Amino acid sequence: MNFPTSEMTSGFNDVLTLKQVADDFARQRPELADRLVRYGEHFVYLLPVGDGRSVVTGKMSVGRLSGWTCAAPDAENEEEARALLGRPIPEVVEAALAHHDRLANFSARRWGAETQTLAADRLRWKRRDGGRVR
Repeated sequence: MNFPTSEMTSGFNDVLTLKQVADDFARQRPELADRLVRYGEHFVYLLPVGDGRSVVTGKMSVGRLSGWTCAAPDAENEEEARALLGRPIPEVVEAALAHHDRLANFSARRWGAETQTLAADRLRWKRRDGGRVR
């Protein structure tokens, strides 16, 4: 048996990339860095937009392709996510932030800025299973 195994190497690379994603969010938009929530043990981050929805950034499979991408909750198909596969992490984060800004602006117009902030704060502290994130 070779040490480290290919699974260990791949897993370590995923952990480093996960950290790079969080660092890129913090570097590009420091005011949103504390809203970034890791989804369980998966290589996925959620960025709440304030109305119960989140932009998803993570390692995903789209069809037969696999890699780091982002997806908006209002996406009509997987083509946009597929186009980001294989792109550098800063570009994926930039696309996620563009989705966030577009959806957060819509939410603020629809719900009012105060409601949006309250909803985002509630989302930041809860997971889908009802447990606490932090």
